[in-house]
Amino acid sequence: MVPVALYARYSTDRQDSRSIEDQLRRCRAWAKGHDFQVAAEYQDAAQSGASLNRAGMQHLLAAARSKPRPFEAILVDDLSRLSRDFIDTLNLRRELLALGVALVDCASGVDSRDKKGKLITYVQGIINESYLDDLRDKTHRGLEGRALGGFHTGGRCFGYRTVPEPSPEDPEHPRAVQQVDDDEAAIVLRVFKDYVNGAPLARIASNLNKKGIPAPYDDASYPKPAGRGWSASIVGARGEWANYGCSAHHTKGSTICSNKKTISERRVTESVMQGLVDYVQSPSFKAWVEESTAAAARALARTTGGEELRLTAAVLAQAARVEKTLTALIELGVTEAGRARLASEEKKLRDLRRQLAEVSVPPEKRVVLDLRQAARAFEDIGALVAVDPQAARARLFRYLNPVVLAPVPDQETGELVYNFDISLKNDSASLAGGRSVPSVVDGHGCGGLQPRRP
Repeated sequence: MVPVALYARYSTDRQDSRSIEDQLRRCRAWAKGHDFQVAAEYQDAAQSGASLNRAGMQHLLAAARSKPRPFEAILVDDLSRLSRDFIDTLNLRRELLALGVALVDCASGVDSRDKKGKLITYVQGIINESYLDDLRDKTHRGLEGRALGGFHTGGRCFGYRTVPEPSPEDPEHPRAVQQVDDDEAAIVLRVFKDYVNGAPLARIASNLNKKGIPAPYDDASYPKPAGRGWSASIVGARGEWANYGCSAHHTKGSTICSNKKTISERRVTESVMQGLVDYVQSPSFKAWVEESTAAAARALARTTGGEELRLTAAVLAQAARVEKTLTALIELGVTEAGRARLASEEKKLRDLRRQLAEVSVPPEKRVVLDLRQAARAFEDIGALVAVDPQAARARLFRYLNPVVLAPVPDQETGELVYNFDISLKNDSASLAGGRSVPSVVDGHGCGGLQPRRP
């Protein structure tokens, strides 16, 4: 008997009445009727089909890619349980066929190995994705209507609780309205009072934890693997500084990504600032500024050079017309019309000469670079970090390309640490007295800093 795996998924859209067990029961019956042996079962409960980032799905794919494989085919109640994304459906079918694993839709009996299987998969994939798009539009329309009507649209908001609307138009589907929760509101007021009195966010959170006051996410029903208790980010609505980490681990848990390490924005910013101060005083930065400045000058010359040649030719041609008009006046005699014609031609010549003077590129002057000036600029931003983090972020954004943190194992300890690369935007050349033209110099700026560890 051919070993097969079963996969079932229950969506969060609440519009599919088929439960996980219903789907598996039908798949088992189909397998039994076709002499297949169920070798494994995988499932995802309350998971949307818009993404493949699901624990059960990832375990299924890992098993399909393993050697030896525990099964030769995958059975689903229908393809929409696999994915509602058309591209994901096609990519899954293509990968599974390459691995030698058949994909069977038990509802229609379509096997991906059949000649018509590809066409039917295309059609069903498009239908499934269209259903998701339609559901999304209807959901947004319904939420918009609730918001405009003053009703709650979902989500958690500490300090409030939701209650059913009084006298609902549809008693079977009452909407929710928000009301102030007096106990939680007292905690919110206490947090604001302590903050106004100068208490740091971390101390406020610590005091709340010491007194055993429940935090917003201490409810056991909260499904995400976020930390329990109060923290500075919860107290300060993300706080003055954020914590960086893997979003997949935070939202989906260790099954999807085991990287639970986080790092504070303050620590990253301090490391970035020190790296910038050191780098802008180095020979590498000086060489980059000199090159960007020279490139800017060359670009300016290219831009104005063609116009300068055109205007030079126009000045020579107009000067010849003025000379010809003057000669005609001398030979034929001076008339009012002749005088007006000469004045007009002379005015055109003056205008052309003025335009030529405006676009003429003067000889390039040697730029005197002051690297310490650039270092002082970043030191000023570093000082601003402690006083006004938001203003410091805005200043850094002008000169710095996005910083991407990459988790890597430490070569000595094996502990997971974060490394990052720093690259400067073209405007950074002006910090040392140089200039740059973004369309000429590489859009990523210097890109010259080595990975640093915060």
